[in-house]
Amino acid sequence: MRHIQYVALLAIASIALGGCPKGNDELAAGRKAEAIQDYDTALVHYERALRSDPTNAEYKLRAQQARYDAGQFHIRQGQKAVKNGDLQLGLAEFQKAQLIDPSNVAADQEVKRTMDLIAAQSAPAHSDNLPAGQDEQVLSGPPELKPLSREPINLKMTNDARVVYETIAKLAGLSVIFDPDFTSRRITAELPNVTLEQALDAVSLESKAFWKPITPSVIFVAPDQPQKRKDVEDEEVRTFYLANTLTPQDLTDHACINLRLPTAGGLYAWEFEKGDRELRVRVEGRLVFNTATMAVKAALAGDGLAFVPEDRVGEDIRAGRLIRALADWCPPFPGFHLYYPSRRQPTPAFAVLVGALRYRD
Repeated sequence: MRHIQYVALLAIASIALGGCPKGNDELAAGRKAEAIQDYDTALVHYERALRSDPTNAEYKLRAQQARYDAGQFHIRQGQKAVKNGDLQLGLAEFQKAQLIDPSNVAADQEVKRTMDLIAAQSAPAHSDNLPAGQDEQVLSGPPELKPLSREPINLKMTNDARVVYETIAKLAGLSVIFDPDFTSRRITAELPNVTLEQALDAVSLESKAFWKPITPSVIFVAPDQPQKRKDVEDEEVRTFYLANTLTPQDLTDHACINLRLPTAGGLYAWEFEKGDRELRVRVEGRLVFNTATMAVKAALAGDGLAFVPEDRVGEDIRAGRLIRALADWCPPFPGFHLYYPSRRQPTPAFAVLVGALRYRD
C-alpha cells in the first residue's frame, strides 16, 4: 500500500545566489565545458545565462539537459567507486548527483544502498547506547560538518580551484556546491597531513573564496567578497533553528504556519501519533494559508514551521533547503482514497482514471 507521510518542516540555510552575467557569453562558455564533458561547469554557465534572461527557451533547455547530464555523470562515477570498494567516495558522488538533480530517482536509490553498505561495515564499531533523546535533537546553531572520514589529508596538486575543492570533499565524503559567482582559477595546493578544515581554509585563501557548511555533509563555496559574506551570514542568522522541541506540545512556543481547510471547519489542528498516543495540536503563528503549496513556500522563506505531506517537499529535504522535525511523531498513513458510486456505469474516461489510480500489489 502506498503510504503518505506528513512532516513538520524547518527552513535551513537557503543561500541566495546573485549575479547577472551576459547570457551569450555564458552560453558559449557552457557549450565549451559541455564539449569536454565538464557538465558541472556547463550547468553553472547555463544557469547564469538563464538568470540573465529567464524567458529564453534555449537557456532553459540547455540548463535542464546539463543538470540531467551532470547528475548521470556523478552516478556513473559513484558506481565505479563502489565497484572498486571505495564506498565513501561513491556516496559523495551519489549525493552530488542528488544535489544537482533532485528529481533523479536513481541517485536516491544509490545513496540509500551505499549508506546501508557503509552502516553494515561500521556497525560493530558503534555503540547502541546513545543518550536518551539524542535522535530527536535538532540543530540549535549553524550546521556542523560531519564528514564520513576524519583522516588527515595529504594532497599536492596544481589544478582548477573547483577541482581541488571537489577532491578534498571526496576525500572526506562530502559534497560541495559553488556559488554561481565563484570564478575558478588555477591554484597549487600543498596540504601535508592537515585536517579537513585546514585544507579547506588553505584552498580558500589561494582561490580568494570562503566556505561554509550548509548541511552536515555539504559545503558551500563563494567568492570572498564583503557583500557575499554578509549575504551568507545574514541568511544563517535568519534561519530558524528549532531547539529543545521534543514533543508536539512544545510547538506552541514556536512560530508555525497554519492551514485553513474547508474540511477542518477552521484552522487545521496538526495531527501526531507515537505508539498508542495520538495528539492534535493547534499551533500559533501569524501566517494562515488555504493551500499546502503556500505553506511550503513560507517554510522555505524561513517564516516558521509547516506541516504538510512529505511528497510535497521531498526534493527540498534532499537538497537541504528544509529539514524534518519531530519525525518520530509523524508516522505514515495509508494514503488518500477515492470514493465513487458503484451502482452507476462510469464513463470510459472515468474508468481509465480509476484503473490508473487503483492500488495493485
